[in-house]
Amino acid sequence: MLLITDANIFMDLEKVGLLEFFDSLSFDFATSDFVFNELNPQQQTVVKHLDVSIYEISANEIASFYQEFADLGQLNISYQDYSIFYHAKKCDGTVLSNDKRLRNFAKVRSIPVKGLFFILDEFVVQGIVNKELMIEKLILLKEINKRLPIKELDKRINKWG
Repeated sequence: MLLITDANIFMDLEKVGLLEFFDSLSFDFATSDFVFNELNPQQQTVVKHLDVSIYEISANEIASFYQEFADLGQLNISYQDYSIFYHAKKCDGTVLSNDKRLRNFAKVRSIPVKGLFFILDEFVVQGIVNKELMIEKLILLKEINKRLPIKELDKRINKWG
């Protein structure tokens, strides 16, 4: 499965010390150059050392990309977010994001979508992170990212606790 990753996935995983394990998962990962440029220098350094492809929009495609984006009107998604959708559609991939607007945009257009909880679950399922360490990371996530659904975090803490 090819997962085209939004910045918020990299950022959340980096904040809790799980980004370094990202490419240990049995998936292919990619992001766009637009999303890569949203990351801070430390996050960019980590991502560069992972097995994450960074897709660029060619000079021949750039005008049509921006025209497609402009034609969407006011959807309240950024061009960075749209680049994730664009590459997922182009490469028959799955959008990996926690951004609700991007997720809904992709779903309506029949592009598969996964989020951070899918990745956290897979860390445990694939034996990359043990349950005890994952519980610590989930508790930390609750503290640092108030936008994540507490119910989903608590469900996993209780399941693995």
